[in-house]
Amino acid sequence: MKVRSKQRYRSILARDIENYVASKRALGCRFDHEESGLQLLDRFLVQQRIRQLDQITRGLLERFLQSRPRRRPQSYNQLLGTVRRLFKRLTAHERMPAMLALPGPRRSTGSRLPFIFNQSSAKRLLDASAEVRDYWNARHRGPTYRVIFTLLYGLGLRVGEVCSLQYHDIDFERQLLVIRCAKFGKSRLVPFGPRVAAALTDHVGRNNRLFRSSMPDAPVFTFNGRTPINRHSINQSSVISSAGWPFQGRPACSFHAPTTSVTRSRLEHCCAGIAPESIRPPVYFICRPLWGMST
Repeated sequence: MKVRSKQRYRSILARDIENYVASKRALGCRFDHEESGLQLLDRFLVQQRIRQLDQITRGLLERFLQSRPRRRPQSYNQLLGTVRRLFKRLTAHERMPAMLALPGPRRSTGSRLPFIFNQSSAKRLLDASAEVRDYWNARHRGPTYRVIFTLLYGLGLRVGEVCSLQYHDIDFERQLLVIRCAKFGKSRLVPFGPRVAAALTDHVGRNNRLFRSSMPDAPVFTFNGRTPINRHSINQSSVISSAGWPFQGRPACSFHAPTTSVTRSRLEHCCAGIAPESIRPPVYFICRPLWGMST
């Protein structure tokens, strides 16, 4: 388990920032990006030689935001929201007399449009992933990716949850997956049906024949029997570009789908499914769980 290094703040808001970050993490939030923004604010206050709370004004915070250029509105709005929530807490705890009127958020443009997978498009994705060719150091890539996408779509798992699965997390008797330390550090049980059970049984048997190892803490999805497949390998997977993008032409939506000219698709899990990003035009994909596969 990765231990976060304790950050010592040096500004007038040092104790307040430490308490704020500690309270958020006590609720199960990672709060890594927000803490980075608060560290920038703390450093800025030290550079400006702010010694008292009444010296913190709207103009000062505007200069701080301008000193941290953000190309994307989302990044700017995230930093602004972090600062705003901090000062809202200070006002609620009567550390400041009144809430500062901070500038408004930037307008976000170029939002990605959703494409909801249906059963036919999901099956084409699974068929395409099964056709991925092997490498000298990665055998059975196609069947492995097919099972991975089956769990992502059929059970609504996240990419990181699939990558961290171990053999003792699969309960074939009760037909359950044990998802450990997921989002916000929570664990849960995910039931699966006979089709997913058959896919997992074939995959486990194939790994046993290939790697001759079935230790309880061994990774379920691996290409060498020891190291689990990295989530970034799936996020930046060449599954689609190797097998050919299965969604040719124009789907039943108001935008064009990616064509075979897309050579690299970042696959990112979104909500209950998988979402390629960094494709043009900006489109992201949301997979609804295919309940027919888990029954």
